[in-house]
Amino acid sequence: IFSPILVPAGVATGLLATGLAAAGSSGAVAVSLILWVFKRVTGKEPPKIMSKVLKKVSPGGGTPSKLAAKPEAEPARTSAAPSATAAAPST
Repeated sequence: IFSPILVPAGVATGLLATGLAAAGSSGAVAVSLILWVFKRVTGKEPPKIMSKVLKKVSPGGGTPSKLAAKPEAEPARTSAAPSATAAAPST
């Protein structure tokens, strides 16, 4: 089991797999950040080709997230309730 060939080969294979996984996830994060910055700066959706690239790089990628969306404007308040000064009797 602990042969001088299998142990170094297993370590090398593990390091190679870890490196490839780290590189792939770093690329997916980079593309996601670029898309997020583009949306925040321009307020527009990026070209469709970028979403296709992100979907290929990371499964589930390219879907709009609530964090990237700009907050919606609050609806105008109606004055249904009287104000505190109008409701208080003056003495």
